[in-house]
Amino acid sequence: MSARSCDTRDRTLECGWGRYPPWREEPYPRERTHMNVGFIGAGKVGGALGRYFVAHGIPMTGYYDVHAPAAQRAAQHTATAAFPDVATLATSSDIVFLTVPDSVIAPAWHALRDACAETGTLEGKVICHCSGCMPAHAIDDAASCGAYAASAHPLIAVSDPLMDLGVLEGAHITLEGDAEAVDALRELLANLPNPLHTIDKSDKVRYHAAAVLASNLVLAPLAAAERLMASCSFDEQDAREALEPLIWGNIDAFCTHGAVGALTGPVERNDVATVEGHLRALDAHDPATARLYRALTFALVDIAQAKHPDRDYASLAAALETSA
Repeated sequence: MSARSCDTRDRTLECGWGRYPPWREEPYPRERTHMNVGFIGAGKVGGALGRYFVAHGIPMTGYYDVHAPAAQRAAQHTATAAFPDVATLATSSDIVFLTVPDSVIAPAWHALRDACAETGTLEGKVICHCSGCMPAHAIDDAASCGAYAASAHPLIAVSDPLMDLGVLEGAHITLEGDAEAVDALRELLANLPNPLHTIDKSDKVRYHAAAVLASNLVLAPLAAAERLMASCSFDEQDAREALEPLIWGNIDAFCTHGAVGALTGPVERNDVATVEGHLRALDAHDPATARLYRALTFALVDIAQAKHPDRDYASLAAALETSA
């Protein structure tokens, strides 16, 4: 399959897995909206979202990327166009997604704005980035071009433009920005299976911190557990396999019952002696992991107290402070 020219009215769904994605038996309704979507940035997020949009019948124009081969590849996987410049893409698109690294959002927007300055191409259009941390106003002064700025963040880790699109169906999408832009995005995305949320720009950084706590930062204690298991004669693969039931059991319990309902273990039992034993062993063997253990255990004390309001966890908290 080759990338098409800029004639984007042919909406044949040929995205690398036949006419329809393999997890669906019936075709999606076509042309749910008259808003055409173009992407500036053809990396992991742009590639995956483009495939997802096409699979769900959202009209797409195609891609521009400073690395032309990347745009060509993304266009091939979506049966859309690879555009030679941002102005041509903007002319064909009603909503332009800037799927670029956070540090490149402002430069990419300025390049688009400057390329369209003399033609008024951006009048009435929505310019949207996909950063989880940066607010819509990273697309600064969009109103001077008659455009509207927004951010749309899928709350999921995207590590591959060719990821399984079924995974994306469970992702919540968080919107923020100009009211006109948010309304347009809600209309565009209304028939996706994804829950949509709108937040205020003042909440964006805390929202992203929550996502990092639930995803990236979880890896730190998991890596520490793997190291400790390796020090007890497990190889890395055995360690991960041995820990896997614990990990999934906690994830399932948290998602079903919340942190208070899911909490088990020595902190929940108020088992001061076991916690002190852990700390002595970790202080002697791995001080960095000991510091992580203390910090996480301090946080668990509050959860345990919420689960058992009648218990006195003061001795456990004091043991953590004394051993620090």
